Amino acid sequence: FNYCINWENPVLPKRLEKIGLGAFVNCRKLKTLHIPASVVEIGNRSFANCSNLESITVEPGNPVYSCPDNCNAVVENGYWLILGCKNTVIPDGVQGIASGAFYGCADLIFMEIPESVKEIQYYVFDDCVNLKCLKLNNPVPASLDSESFADELYADVLLILPSGASLSYGSAEGWSNFGNTMEAVGGHEAEVDNVAGLLKHIIEE
Repeated sequence: FNYCINWENPVLPKRLEKIGLGAFVNCRKLKTLHIPASVVEIGNRSFANCSNLESITVEPGNPVYSCPDNCNAVVENGYWLILGCKNTVIPDGVQGIASGAFYGCADLIFMEIPESVKEIQYYVFDDCVNLKCLKLNNPVPASLDSESFADELYADVLLILPSGASLSYGSAEGWSNFGNTMEAVGGHEAEVDNVAGLLKHIIEE
C-alpha cells in the first residue's frame, strides 16, 4: 500500500496479523490509524513519511501492542514505542523509541521525552523538518544513535534539559551535537514551562 497518496482513513481487516516492512510508506494523506487486536507483528518503519497522521489507536485485547492513556502511539510490550505522530504524548514507562518511530512526521514541532526513556534508535526523528524543541526529563542522557536525527536538526532544535544536566548532555555521544540548550535552574523553571507551553499551543493551533 505504499504511495497510496489519497488514502486517509484505512480500515485494517479484523483478522490481520502482520503489517510488513514499509507497508504504508509515503501514504501522505493518512490521518487515522487503528491497529486491530489481531495484529501481532508490525514491521520496521511501516508508516514512515505518513506526514499527516494525527490519530493512532490500538484495539483493546491486543497481546503485543497498546496505546496507553490514549497517547496516540503504538507501544510494543508495554515499554517500546514503535510508532508515533504529531499528537503523540510519550507515556511514562516507555523505555525506548524504536527506529523510525517519527520518521517523516513533518508537523511535529515539540516532543517531551519522559525520564523512563533509556534508548532512542536510528532515524527516530529523521525528516521531522519542523521539529523545534525537545523537553528531556532524564538527567542521565538516553543512549542516542548517531542517525537518530537529521543533521540539520542539531542546529535548529532547542533542548530543554533537567536542572543540573547540561554537563552530562554536553559530553554525551550524540547529544553533544546540539547547539541550543536551556536548563531549568533556580528561578528559570517557569521560563522553561512557558517555552514548552508555547510550542504545545502552536501544535494545537
